[in-house]
Amino acid sequence: MTATSVAPPVTMTVAPASERVQLGSSVDVAVVLDVPDGWHIYWENPGQSGLATDVRLTTLPEVIGPAWPAPTRFTADGLTNYGYTGRTGFVFVVSTDTPGPLVLDAAATWLLCRDICVRGEGAARATVAVVGDAPPPPLSSYRSRLPKPFTGKHSLGSTLNLRLPGPGPFDVFPSVPLEGVWAPSWHEESGTLVLDAMFNAPIPPDARLVVTRGDQAYTLTLNPSEPR
Repeated sequence: MTATSVAPPVTMTVAPASERVQLGSSVDVAVVLDVPDGWHIYWENPGQSGLATDVRLTTLPEVIGPAWPAPTRFTADGLTNYGYTGRTGFVFVVSTDTPGPLVLDAAATWLLCRDICVRGEGAARATVAVVGDAPPPPLSSYRSRLPKPFTGKHSLGSTLNLRLPGPGPFDVFPSVPLEGVWAPSWHEESGTLVLDAMFNAPIPPDARLVVTRGDQAYTLTLNPSEPR
């Protein structure tokens, strides 16, 4: 892929779950990137090429996030990548400990790719009112795209064995590169995702798997381990 200065714009907005929130509570805030049709940006683990998207809420004392939506797989020129198309919301949780207006400043950088790749950056702002009598805010619609903790049938030790019933299609995404760390294989068997993997090196700290099944997504933490 080559770089160029000509590319359609990525639109960036800040979308709080509510414009009025109760003092002492928290509010979901989605930083939304609208990717042009036919183009894509990258997940936290971009795959075999690309560059991870970086999304931040700045100048706030207590912020949790972002939580990453489940990605999509892209394959081109023999390389596999993970990322997003269309409208994607990266969800933060912001505490509201001070009354008055709460200014939400966001900044992001990304690599926008199709047959070419272009680095981009943006900033956006929104404001919510922090009051004493507002009801708790509803969840942002973008939270529905976040992976849920995987509670299905699996075992994790020197090997990983995971079973996820259908319907599919299924896919598996590691949150960090695991080349040389594991030897995975997965296939669909009678409507069930069958994933087996052997670990032959230490698992990076905080490594996770995101497993998708149709429009559902699940996340499984791979605990750090000693060399095997």
